[in-house]
Amino acid sequence: MMTRSEAIVCLGAVMRRRLAVFWITLVVTALGVVAAPPAAAADLPPGEYLWAATTTQTLVYDRSQLTPVLVEQTDNTPTGGLVRSVDQFGDWVFVTTTGGIDMFDATTGQVLDSFSGSANGYRQVAAVPSIAGTTVYGLQTGGTVVDVFLANSSQLVTSITLRGPATYMSPARPPNGDYIVLGSVLNNNDQQYLSAAITTADNSVNYFNAPTRQVVNGAVWGPTDGRAYLSSTNLDSTTGSIGTYTPPLAYANTPIAAGVTPKQIAINTDGSRLYLPALDATGHSSIQIVDTSTLSTVEALELGTISTFGVPAFAPDGKLYVPPGATGLTNSVVMVDTKGAEPVSLPIGGSSSVLGVLVGDLPSAVQATGGANQKMYVDRQFDSPAVVTVVDPAGTPLPGQLVHFTSPDINAVHFQGCAICLVYTGPDGTATSPPMVAGSTPGAVSVVASVEAATGATFPLTILPLPTPPTITALAAGDGSVGVTFTPGDDRGISPPTGYTVTATDVTTPANGGQTAQGATSPITVTGLTNGDTYTFTVTANTPKGDWTSAPSERINVGIPATISGNPPQGTVGTPYHFSFTVAGVPTPTVILNPGTSLPDGLTFDAATATISGTPAADSVGPAFVLITATNAVGSAQVTPTIVINPAGPATDPEPTPTATSTTTPTTTTTSPAPGAGSGSPPYGSAAAAYPPLAATGMPVGQLIGGAAVLLVAGGVLLLFSRRRRTAG
Repeated sequence: MMTRSEAIVCLGAVMRRRLAVFWITLVVTALGVVAAPPAAAADLPPGEYLWAATTTQTLVYDRSQLTPVLVEQTDNTPTGGLVRSVDQFGDWVFVTTTGGIDMFDATTGQVLDSFSGSANGYRQVAAVPSIAGTTVYGLQTGGTVVDVFLANSSQLVTSITLRGPATYMSPARPPNGDYIVLGSVLNNNDQQYLSAAITTADNSVNYFNAPTRQVVNGAVWGPTDGRAYLSSTNLDSTTGSIGTYTPPLAYANTPIAAGVTPKQIAINTDGSRLYLPALDATGHSSIQIVDTSTLSTVEALELGTISTFGVPAFAPDGKLYVPPGATGLTNSVVMVDTKGAEPVSLPIGGSSSVLGVLVGDLPSAVQATGGANQKMYVDRQFDSPAVVTVVDPAGTPLPGQLVHFTSPDINAVHFQGCAICLVYTGPDGTATSPPMVAGSTPGAVSVVASVEAATGATFPLTILPLPTPPTITALAAGDGSVGVTFTPGDDRGISPPTGYTVTATDVTTPANGGQTAQGATSPITVTGLTNGDTYTFTVTANTPKGDWTSAPSERINVGIPATISGNPPQGTVGTPYHFSFTVAGVPTPTVILNPGTSLPDGLTFDAATATISGTPAADSVGPAFVLITATNAVGSAQVTPTIVINPAGPATDPEPTPTATSTTTPTTTTTSPAPGAGSGSPPYGSAAAAYPPLAATGMPVGQLIGGAAVLLVAGGVLLLFSRRRRTAG
């Protein structure tokens, strides 16, 4: 495929040729020779046209009005070969002549150029349109050489020499013109007939066997099945056959009805029927109608006594135009209405015989039939291609029209696989663009489909920003699982999610990650996770037009947070003590006695079992405040019990031990007040209540005071008596 710059160079070649004509006109005028510039040709109106190559001229015939509209008399005599080609530079008709190949503008009917590589002229012509313009293949009159031209520059590209003279050359295979069939190449080495096919990509030639001692006189391509149908007649003109060729080498041959010799071949627009102008043993002519699926004759239409035939042509409306050839009827073309009417003769050739015809209908409109008003995100492919139907003034679909798909702004919409996209309409007159891809800028855009000389079709399109993905709002860890809560995001109204996928990433051990879970709504829980590992998560909205994934979540440790609980009882000096706290969590928590706190003398703490045990010592009497913490990867918890040790002695009925305080949190540690904290508190806080109260005696207060006074007087007397004794001594 040619680049855009190469295509511009080709277009420049056309402009240089037209400028050359302009400068020649100026030079002639300067030399004093009167030379008026040619008048610009007016466009033919959209309509139903038939091009006819006669023995004296080329003419354009209005087949709807049954009147000629233009007659072109050129320097050379037409030989009956006609072909039409539409490329990005224009709509062309090529006609073989005794001196070369004439190039016409199909929209005006005017001849533009003539080119040749042979003084003997040409008898058949094929055309292959491309982004570079149209490549023209001309079979020289002698049949042994095919010349290849680039029409836009009239340049002879190459010449292909055959093994021997060929009797016929087909048009190029639709839609891309990759093969051209050559019939009945007489091999000069062994005088056996072969057929051949030119591969237009490299202009190589493949030969294959043709029916023994039969001459091919016509070939057409099926519009949809990709194979060629060849009509042939044996050398004694008593029998004939239909050959089928499938590139690159497959060939088969089927005899036609006994006694019938086909002279040409045409195929209808849907490819279901072949129409073969033919002669029988008595000289009567007919149209043999053959079913392409069985290659058997299904009907025959009588034509009279026409003895020769030129190249026929089918019209989109089902009419078949058959030229009688050089020795047939003069000034006439036989029109066969394949929808049931009898064949009629149309007087279009003047005093000349018609050698070949070409249906050259000019479309009136390109109708958008699919792909308009779509919406798509930036840089994404639209759901459907652009589809058009090309119609004539009567609204009849036209096959074989080259539609040019383009975007006014190539950065807004581009077509997959091509910068300038040329697509032929099929048998039903429709053409489908390559996939359309939105550009990177949101907004209203369009695509245009056009055909030379017809009103184009515009496809409005809208490009939208990419959707906003889901947003993760909360995570909840569990035993080997995490629940993910999220908001759904915004699909811009064109592609609602069909579901959501949550994906886990293990930050601690990446090999343990990759777990997924699906759901229709939030939240979604992912299971199968490794407890104790750290994870992040993403949420993907699954939509028909693509998947949209959230940013990764915050990190979270998987499992159940640690908890610890328990209310140690009071102990007694000399009496064995044992208490275990209840610890839970996933993974299993680690338990410690926090630094800065200590147990009563004689007691110890077993972290593995969260147990306090031992025998309280004599100096451990009173309250002891402790802080114990349980921790795992998910969270931590603390308990702050007060352990009271009573002195040994008679059994008493002590107050209950205060309830221990327990706090569980992933991030925060909670402790009880330190001993002695708080205004007016006893030395051990609320634990002073653990000492037994004084026992009541029942003595009145007055007696208690009197007794105290007696004791005081007695003490004084003893003191005086002792002093007198020491003094005396």
